[in-house]
Amino acid sequence: MNEGTFIEPSKINLKDYLLEWLKVKEMEVDKSTYGGYECIVLKHLIPALGKNNLNKLNVIQIQQFYRNLTEKLSNSRIILIHRILNTALNQAVAQNLIITNPARFAAKQKKKVPLSKLGQRKK
Repeated sequence: MNEGTFIEPSKINLKDYLLEWLKVKEMEVDKSTYGGYECIVLKHLIPALGKNNLNKLNVIQIQQFYRNLTEKLSNSRIILIHRILNTALNQAVAQNLIITNPARFAAKQKKKVPLSKLGQRKK
């Protein structure tokens, strides 16, 4: 992760990886995009998944995380969170820190619209 420093992949937790990933993104994207990434990483990803070892994070954990998000966030916000996690984990694959990206295979949960609301939608 840091040039000249080797950290055994099994010792890297998702929190540490995401914080390093953010440092790189800060140099690559504009300020407002970075602010969005930082907010999602710090507010959602690290608190829920950060303690997991990067190479032990799995599809089931990610799907459970998405399922928990449906109770409090919009579908568009959950999709954005998924995109950021997926992008970060794709980079971890490119860096040979993990073999596959578990977010790639995790189904994003959609909020269920109550049946009583279906008839109230404008056409």
